[in-house]
Amino acid sequence: MGFCLIRKGILNMKRIRIFIWTAALFSTVRAEVTLEMCLEAALRHNPRLRAAESDAEASRELYAQASASRLPSLDFSGTYRRQSMTPEILTDPILLSPQGPAIRPFGDGLRLGSMDNTDFKVTLTQPLFSGFRLRHAVKSAWANAEAGKMEAEEMRQNLAFQVRSAYGGLLKARSSLSIAKSSQERIGEHLKDVRAFFIQGLCRKDDLLGTEVKWDESELWILQAQNGIRLACSTLEHLTGMSLDDSVLADPPADEFFHEDLESSIRKALMQRPEIAAMKWTRQAAEYGKRIAGGAVFPVVAVFGSLGYGRPGLDLIHDRWMDYWILGAGVEWKLWDWGKRKSTVREAQYRINGLAERQKQLRDGIVLDVTQAFSRCEEARQRMQTTARMTERAGESFRIVENRYRQGQATHTEYFDAHSDYIRSQLLQSQAAIDAFLEKSNWERAMGNKIIDQQELP
Repeated sequence: MGFCLIRKGILNMKRIRIFIWTAALFSTVRAEVTLEMCLEAALRHNPRLRAAESDAEASRELYAQASASRLPSLDFSGTYRRQSMTPEILTDPILLSPQGPAIRPFGDGLRLGSMDNTDFKVTLTQPLFSGFRLRHAVKSAWANAEAGKMEAEEMRQNLAFQVRSAYGGLLKARSSLSIAKSSQERIGEHLKDVRAFFIQGLCRKDDLLGTEVKWDESELWILQAQNGIRLACSTLEHLTGMSLDDSVLADPPADEFFHEDLESSIRKALMQRPEIAAMKWTRQAAEYGKRIAGGAVFPVVAVFGSLGYGRPGLDLIHDRWMDYWILGAGVEWKLWDWGKRKSTVREAQYRINGLAERQKQLRDGIVLDVTQAFSRCEEARQRMQTTARMTERAGESFRIVENRYRQGQATHTEYFDAHSDYIRSQLLQSQAAIDAFLEKSNWERAMGNKIIDQQELP
């Protein structure tokens, strides 16, 4: 009996341990969030991008409408009408002889139409000539659709770069917090030694107070890093719509630096940037708009034909169901409008001139953007190499000073100077690696390379 109780107790203890281990495991495992996940969430759910894409699709529909206006249109109409009266022609009787009877061939009168009127009609209309306005309207709609597509692409690439920047900012903030906590742990261990030395009378009061000040500085650094994490996290959550409070961020992929010179980067930017393409299509749309305005000098010609079935139809006298057809052509020509057409053409030309100047300004801005991005990218590459060497040397220097301090051969000030240099170099190296990734992304954006392709998303 006692053995069974002991065995049951051992089994229960094993179950409790397994439960505790499992709970601890699941409490420590957190979901890892990658940069690709953030990009996918932002590109799928960002409202500004969705609105821009909707506008682009609306422009495509306008192009479809303009194209359809050049083709024949087939319309059906059906009407029923009840009248209060119908026109009637009264006729006098006809006497064949003075003594003969009176003849009324139409009775007392002739009724034109019927009180109840029903008509069904199918009409086919085809424009023949519109002064080339329909053709230019189609081309203008196509140019506007392509401009809208390029504007949506520009917003998509800018959003992807914003997500990368926010992702890198959050990585930098969390790296700063990690380094701050590591520094505080080292300062805490050093503070214990200084307090023990002070109790033994081996160090001065100002050394103890200076160490405590360093501890307070580390607390302030941790508070600032935590606040930086909250700000960076809120920015990334705003762009992606994801909750990132307890998530683990994966390191961004290590991209190789560019192997191109500044001139080739500028040439690629002027060919690839979506703003350039959008401005080109917008200017073409304005050119076609001017031609549409100038086409008002020509007449508009159209032909039509209709097939109807109704009562009384076209025969008002017999008042019966009948089928009938109508063929015709129409011409409309505006001969005088007090200079309105000429003013419209001049207005379109002024818009074209303004777009040409904005296109020059855009090209100059892109050249400046690429130049600055190229310089910052080159600086980030050099900063990575410099901070790596600096961290290695500062770490070795701190280890030497720390050993000398424990042996009583280095002062308290020398210890903290070496410690500060080592921590600062670690922080600079960590931030330099992330900055290099961000500057590489910024250079690709400035050059017009697609940071992410919408078709590659799952």
